[in-house]
Amino acid sequence: MPLIPHRCEECGERRPDVKRMPDPFVEGQGEEGAELMRLCPPCATARFEDS
Repeated sequence: MPLIPHRCEECGERRPDVKRMPDPFVEGQGEEGAELMRLCPPCATARFEDS
């Protein structure tokens, strides 16, 4: 049975490159204790750039 990729919490796509990471938006503002999110690379980059 093939492994089902995780869903990105931002765009909702299921992709094999989705990773669980601290929220790039919160970390980009210099705050600590960011909540963990599952994000694909394009959404992680977009959240960081929006911060």
